[in-house]
Amino acid sequence: MGLRQLVIDAWSWLNYEPVMAEAGRPGSRAFPELAKTWVPPHERRRLAAYKVLASYDNNQAGQLAAAGGDASALERRELGDAAKLVDTALGYLLGSEQKITVEGAENADEGTPTPGAAEAAAVQDRLRKWADKELLTFRVQQAERAAVLLGDSVMVLAWNPEKQRPTLRVYDPGFYFPQWDDEDEDFPRRVHLAWELPADDDAGLKARVRRVTYELGPISEGAEGEGEGAAAGGRQYPWEPGRMSNVTCYLTDAEWLLEDLKNGDTLDRLPMDKAAYRVRPDGTELNRLDLMIDFVPVVHFANTIPDGGEHWGRSVLARVLQALDELAATDSDSSAASATTGTPIIGLAGARLPVDRATGRPQ
Repeated sequence: MGLRQLVIDAWSWLNYEPVMAEAGRPGSRAFPELAKTWVPPHERRRLAAYKVLASYDNNQAGQLAAAGGDASALERRELGDAAKLVDTALGYLLGSEQKITVEGAENADEGTPTPGAAEAAAVQDRLRKWADKELLTFRVQQAERAAVLLGDSVMVLAWNPEKQRPTLRVYDPGFYFPQWDDEDEDFPRRVHLAWELPADDDAGLKARVRRVTYELGPISEGAEGEGEGAAAGGRQYPWEPGRMSNVTCYLTDAEWLLEDLKNGDTLDRLPMDKAAYRVRPDGTELNRLDLMIDFVPVVHFANTIPDGGEHWGRSVLARVLQALDELAATDSDSSAASATTGTPIIGLAGARLPVDRATGRPQ
């Protein structure tokens, strides 16, 4: 039987996996979550690739293949080769330590410091204190391991009113859904972070989907925090002194019941009249909240340089995954063979086996 369709994209190197053909199919046991109506169809292969790679990292590739219909895959022996390769690559990437360094700060302690050295040292000191509070080294390791394993990683900066400082959080790249427009060249102006929340019968909660949206847009007239001397609908940001901007980033955080979603209600077309908006601890409703910044605070970085027209990276396992499969298959076959070759052989000479009197056959 010939190949029905040839797909060449950022995840073509996984086409040899039969389970990849299950992505998005109704009734799929391998990827049941991809059949949900809110999942954009063009994102299904990416999300399926992440799940396949995660299964290798957790020694569950055989279980995933079995869910896709290959019952013999349950006999597969997996000894952590994929995870060892990922951890080794991560070690080479990060080195023995990570440290924040501001250019010029190293000259602050000299007898004749260069101009701006004292200011650079002060900034470096503040950043290092912030990094200690936010466990930056741990967050970087989390993000980089995801990038090495899955090909992509996502970090989000947010202002915490209680702590009075920016906080940093690492998200699963499977939650990241950028909305690219024709005029977007380097960065999307609208980004969704979305995931499904299971039902909780004890708490009386139904299954729902949560969507956090960051979107750049014009500053509304009369917006607070425009700054002294700012024109209506404009704002001067501290990182761009002397320049007026009419752009800000809006945050919306809402949930939808899965039972309220119909066919066609994909992630970017969820019915706003059925949304339940989240509220911050200080009582602020997260419905187009003005973050008072002119950029989207979501950082996506790829493990490799994407091809032209692509935005997604490639896992460190991409080039060797078939070799890992061959090693696992060989080891499984050797183990099965040793189970029979280890049985001792009994030879008889000059003797007859006892005969069953009822049947007349040798016992």
